[in-house]
Amino acid sequence: MCIRDSGRTAFKNDNWYVRNPGYTCGTNSRGLVVVEVKVNRNGNVVSAQINSASSNGLSECMMQKAIAYAKKSRFNYTSAAAQVQTGVIRYRFVAQ
Repeated sequence: MCIRDSGRTAFKNDNWYVRNPGYTCGTNSRGLVVVEVKVNRNGNVVSAQINSASSNGLSECMMQKAIAYAKKSRFNYTSAAAQVQTGVIRYRFVAQ
């Protein structure tokens, strides 16, 4: 996860809060899904959308799972942050 130029990290510095849905779409589902996110000062994802140009091997399942997992992600609070920060989460899906 990268919140541009901010140093934002997963909540409590625990990557469990920014989990990867890597094996959730079954056989022949592999590729990279890039999700553009907006995160508020509290560390909550307030918006998530697929960046198709930066992604590869997309399937409907992969896109749905990536958006769902991105929206569940949480980052550390910082009062010095802008009201909303933008960044990307890159999800690597692996075929089972």
